[in-house]
Amino acid sequence: MHHSHVANVTRELLVSASNAVVAMLLLLFVNSESLAQGVERGTESRYPPGWSIDAGVGSIALPKFPGARDLRYLPFPDVEVHYGELFFASLQDGIGVNLLRWNGFKLGPVANVAFPRSDSLDERALHGLSNVKTTIETGGFIAWECPPYVSTKLEIRKGVNGHEGIVADWELTSGPPPFLDNKLVVLAGPHVTYYNRAYSKAYFGVTQAESLASGYAAFDPNYSAKVGGSGILVYLWNDKVSSVLFVDYGRLYGDAGNSPIVRGRYGSVGQAFAALTVTYRFAL
Repeated sequence: MHHSHVANVTRELLVSASNAVVAMLLLLFVNSESLAQGVERGTESRYPPGWSIDAGVGSIALPKFPGARDLRYLPFPDVEVHYGELFFASLQDGIGVNLLRWNGFKLGPVANVAFPRSDSLDERALHGLSNVKTTIETGGFIAWECPPYVSTKLEIRKGVNGHEGIVADWELTSGPPPFLDNKLVVLAGPHVTYYNRAYSKAYFGVTQAESLASGYAAFDPNYSAKVGGSGILVYLWNDKVSSVLFVDYGRLYGDAGNSPIVRGRYGSVGQAFAALTVTYRFAL
């Protein structure tokens, strides 16, 4: 099969997934009660029936841009919305619908947002490089949960603007039984992220014009990856209030790891992320 045909098939699948997001959201509001009953039949829900909102505040630390050495620290509103086990929306997981739930498997469309990159984030490191706009990514996911402590998920998304690349995320999460009378939950596991040529060129590439303006050597990347692990501590103060500490570290490989942006004085192959939140659950 020719590469062009594979690309066309992939593009069609991703467009279909993004269309499914819109269609399922409309269907959710039109007939949400009957959908929830059908999807959740024979499964135990971790969320109350109907709508629930976890709202709170938090602080995050993340690289100033993909491949950056320095971190930026941001306060943010931590809001997570669920309709039973059918619909979810959060900063971490994006917006999605569990179209299929069967014996621990979940399958459905998802949409997410990738932060923009501009020289206002780091004038020294990004001077002369093209900006990357805030990107809407759409695609789909498949997940499997082995109650109560093991889960894995594969998610593939395509940027519809901005970087216009393809991102594939795989993660595995597991942990011991909860501590302190089931109030403290500890989870950890590895993850792998794949970036295609379009994504790599947007964030790790340097054109000839950018090379003259920035001083970085010209660089035309193909495919990249990030491999790492994360840990989560969840403390349940009561049935409404919880605190979450999330830490993550990954290392860039492939052409991302060889990019002059990453290998330069302002870059790093090591990428760290941390978040601390306190939330309150509202049932509607």
